[in-house]
Amino acid sequence: MDGFEGKRTGKVTGKIAGQMQEKQAASNLGGSFHYFMKAWFDGRPFTGSQVQPDQATVDGTLVESLHALGYLPAGSHVPYFKVAGRTDKGVSARAALYYIQVQRKFHPCEVNSWMRSQDHPISIWSVARLDGFVNPRKARSRTYLYFLPGWTCPVPVSVLERGMVALGGEYDFATFAKSPVIPGVETNRTLETSVETRRLGSGNRVMHVLHFSSTGFLREQIRRMVGFLLEGEDEGDNDGIQDIGKRVERAFASGPHLPVDPAPAENLVLWDVVPEENVRWENVDGCQAFTKDWMADQHEAVAIHEAQLSMMVDELPRAGEASRGKHK
Repeated sequence: MDGFEGKRTGKVTGKIAGQMQEKQAASNLGGSFHYFMKAWFDGRPFTGSQVQPDQATVDGTLVESLHALGYLPAGSHVPYFKVAGRTDKGVSARAALYYIQVQRKFHPCEVNSWMRSQDHPISIWSVARLDGFVNPRKARSRTYLYFLPGWTCPVPVSVLERGMVALGGEYDFATFAKSPVIPGVETNRTLETSVETRRLGSGNRVMHVLHFSSTGFLREQIRRMVGFLLEGEDEGDNDGIQDIGKRVERAFASGPHLPVDPAPAENLVLWDVVPEENVRWENVDGCQAFTKDWMADQHEAVAIHEAQLSMMVDELPRAGEASRGKHK
């Protein structure tokens, strides 16, 4: 899932009753403190965000840290730890949103230090104190960014721009959802889109950044839309600038679950989640600085690896070229 958050319709009496029981259980935690928190994570080492038995997941790792540091009581974490949505394996986040109810005053940098000691690329960079339970799934907006390297993108940026304009608006996005859609989930959404192109460093390489904002997204919706755009134009088109919009129209008219390969998950980032309720966000004890340092270390490691690979490519003999001397 790209960050699945379904809006259900109709009366779901059993589920509502279950939610009320969870809320009551949370209120029974004596001496408790309620918070929203926003966290950065690198999704590549994890098998997704949702807690799974015997799997390294983002949420599971956060819950483990909160238990280890005594913030959560022994037993199930379910009444005390809520997420705004789920992400697939490989998807990263700049600002994933969580609700927690803890047994003592919350010190996010303590959690961050524990994470770093375990080499988990997760870091909390802002918190908001709450008066009680607030459901993080009721978000005003969710924004995802998809990063397309210009040097490997198979279509011109003009096609991306026109295609993104065509995808924006109110549609039934079951067309681009992974089958099956969970029964009762509303598939009509309003989507805001844009494209920006950023130059990397002092060279000629650029990154195309695709922006998607809505109240929620269906399973693999964003990656399937990106995959659709990267398929390019129908045969016979000239430059495709005018016709990508028509292709999007035909896709929406074709009904649910258009057969398209989703774009790679590793290029997708959950950029922000804005909760429905207005809250006061705080940078506690330098957590933003800690997070930036952690990000910088990750960036440096990637840059070193990129330089190593680049030099290896340069030093390999060209096809048909005899090697001189001993291999090092």
